[in-house]
Amino acid sequence: MISPALRRTTPGLCEPTELYDNRRENIATGQKEKTMGATTFLIPDMTCGHCEKTLRGALTEVLPDAAVSIDLSAHRLTVTGDAATAEAAIREAGYSPERAG
Repeated sequence: MISPALRRTTPGLCEPTELYDNRRENIATGQKEKTMGATTFLIPDMTCGHCEKTLRGALTEVLPDAAVSIDLSAHRLTVTGDAATAEAAIREAGYSPERAG
């Protein structure tokens, strides 16, 4: 059970929502907000710590609240936030991302 104090300080906490097409709609108000999931990219040309630092910096610049996880040995990068923005930042940094399927 959610405490009344938490309910008062967290608007919308108990309001029903539906999640679809990467968007969430508050059923009570009809308000829509974009939700950001995680996207994984395969980046074959990401090979070292310098690459990791460059990519983290590029992504932090355009998606400051994103969580970035990098596995150098698998050439995988996972990032939360808008996938198109992340992909553009990775390309702008000089890398060749492919979305992992």
